[in-house]
Amino acid sequence: MIKINGWFIDTSDLKSNQTARLISTMISITNRGLCFRFWYRAFGSKQGKLNLLQRISNQQNTTLIYSNYQFILEGIVGNKFTDLDNIAIDDITTNEGPCSTQKFCDFESQDICGYVHYLSGNFNWTP
Repeated sequence: MIKINGWFIDTSDLKSNQTARLISTMISITNRGLCFRFWYRAFGSKQGKLNLLQRISNQQNTTLIYSNYQFILEGIVGNKFTDLDNIAIDDITTNEGPCSTQKFCDFESQDICGYVHYLSGNFNWTP
């Protein structure tokens, strides 16, 4: 397993459409596959884009079942509104094999995914 701590793109001195890239080391694929996960935070009204790209080491005109490759996380500066617009990434992990299923809740359903809303706090969560 490879784990990298957080990185931050500071856009204060950058112009629109400039890019910053984090490129992984060369990764070998096995027949078990690979799970790639990361957390991100995009702040601001015009923070830009975050792309996840894959670079295959052996570019050929054939379909490659297994090949060495790299992950590229690319941040692109948007039309900046303030110098506070930014993108941060954290907890990048790769694991051999498929990604395990994680429980996900978007809080769109009325049952709020089994969470309980206690009304005794100083303020209330609202839908």
